[in-house]
Amino acid sequence: MRRAQTLIRNIDNAASTVELTELIAGMSNMMPLRYASFTYWRAATLSPDPDWRGSNFPDGFHRSYEREDAMLRNPLTVDAVRGMLPVEWTAAARRYPEHAERLIAHNARFGVGPVGASIPAHARGGGLGVMNVNFDVDESDWRRHAFVWLSRLHLASLHIHARLETLEREMKRRHGLSAREIDALRLAAHGKKAKEIAHDLNLSEQTVNFYLSRARAKLRVANTTEAAVRAAELGLLRTDPADAA
Repeated sequence: MRRAQTLIRNIDNAASTVELTELIAGMSNMMPLRYASFTYWRAATLSPDPDWRGSNFPDGFHRSYEREDAMLRNPLTVDAVRGMLPVEWTAAARRYPEHAERLIAHNARFGVGPVGASIPAHARGGGLGVMNVNFDVDESDWRRHAFVWLSRLHLASLHIHARLETLEREMKRRHGLSAREIDALRLAAHGKKAKEIAHDLNLSEQTVNFYLSRARAKLRVANTTEAAVRAAELGLLRTDPADAA
């Protein structure tokens, strides 16, 4: 219980989306999680290109899922995003056996097991969020502990969503840049190209180029290198947004 309280406190005090990603990956310290992710859409519309994702799922997992359009057609995902309560994968598989069979086969290609849940998060800002978690336990352990684990993760997902919206407002108030545009510029400042940034952020290359284009326009510069330099000069690429000028 103490570790869960510490996690919530750390989420509420996270200084950047990078720190939030680290906290999501670190949730395995409080329960037997194999993989965890949080996906966020600023608009209340489900699409293959989310505005933000923090994840430690295997490389290519999310893009493969979205590229096959499985996300938009899969009732397991739709139920999780539109609902208010966690959706257990095993229970949902019994309701939607045909869709579940394809999803389980897809997950298995990436070493993602069948025990897990999709946990919705809705905040006052109106965006959509969903946490996907895969557990490294057998069915009997899952049945014994699922209620406690999912209750804690549901609370964490609500706090992550709320913190994302707070960070977004802080960035826009200071410089007009979104948290995702800052993420892309931070990686560009380390010499990464759009394709590499897309890989690191679990986004499409087209979406990354869109973020970089908006950042260039807002900073009134001609290219991404100048945008990264300008953002660094303003202090936007520091870990703590409060340090920004």
